[in-house]
Amino acid sequence: MGYQYFSNEYTLHEGFDDPENVGICPQFFNVIIIRHPHKRLLSHLKFVVMQMKWDYRDNDLFNRTYWSTDSRFWDEFGPVLVDNYMLRGMLGEKVYHAPIGSLGAPEVARACAILQQYDLVIDLEDGHDVVDQIMELGVGWPHTLREIHDKDSVKAAQRLNLTYEPYIPQDLDYLYDRQAPDMEWYNFGRYLVKLDTLLLSVAKSLGAKPLPWLDFEKLHGNPHATLCGLLRRGPRLPNSTEERWMPNEFQSQVNAEMQAARQAAAAKAAERAMRAKAMRAAKMAALAKMQGQRRLAADVMDEEFEKKGMVDGETWHGEGGDGACVRGEGKEGDGGGSAAQKAMLGMRAGPHPTKSQQRQDGGRG
Repeated sequence: MGYQYFSNEYTLHEGFDDPENVGICPQFFNVIIIRHPHKRLLSHLKFVVMQMKWDYRDNDLFNRTYWSTDSRFWDEFGPVLVDNYMLRGMLGEKVYHAPIGSLGAPEVARACAILQQYDLVIDLEDGHDVVDQIMELGVGWPHTLREIHDKDSVKAAQRLNLTYEPYIPQDLDYLYDRQAPDMEWYNFGRYLVKLDTLLLSVAKSLGAKPLPWLDFEKLHGNPHATLCGLLRRGPRLPNSTEERWMPNEFQSQVNAEMQAARQAAAAKAAERAMRAKAMRAAKMAALAKMQGQRRLAADVMDEEFEKKGMVDGETWHGEGGDGACVRGEGKEGDGGGSAAQKAMLGMRAGPHPTKSQQRQDGGRG
């Protein structure tokens, strides 16, 4: 059996008007990974900088935009990222888009209440080994998310020749101080992590297996087995049953935009392939032309040698070394070759001997 999970990197569903309406789906085994708010913030900033570096491609424009920024820039660029991102992710749409500085004790209390509804809470700061152990105890998977980790800011920076420090806000400590509500929620979550670890360790010692109540045979092929609100196509109709949903115009728009983007990407890929094919053909034509010019030059040299009276078997001696003019016969592939090429056989770099030098050298020989 394979492993299948749904990942939500946005806020929890619902809560358009009131965060009290936000919650998790009890038909799922819900897992959440928490992280120290300061480390989360710095990691998020680095990821955005890396992504923008890749998207811009124009280094000058990228540097003018992101070099030596401060909190005011990031408040406008990504207010959600720099103001208690984890609380916003726990409390639905309205809180997610709330103004900077508007989250406080009521939001922390509500987010802590929702956090207690999760089946498993994992603290990323505990280290990979502990996280892997908790995943195995809680979910029962022999493989963990670390094995499919594909976002590494260090490797990405190396590929892009990017140094993060000049692009991190100069008043980063001020942004750290603003994460106090997130910090309070995170500290509460750490207590839940310890309780989960204790409970799961006891369960393992008793021989209990994770998720024993899931009957996959009954779930397989049964459209009514899982009536999950997180997987529906649109908001629920007022005062309706769970099987009636409002048409989701936003989803239709997003799907259309994604389809258009895929088609545009396919067209660009085809265009790139055509350009590459044309470039290869041009290179082959240029190579053929160059080879033809070389053959023509060799024929011209043949004629020049013949005009000077060089005949088969004539030899000379000079400062540049010994040489021989041997007129080959037959095709070049059969050992004949051009007279110009054969005439250079045995020569070293140096001036060509004159006729008188040839006669004198012949006499000495």
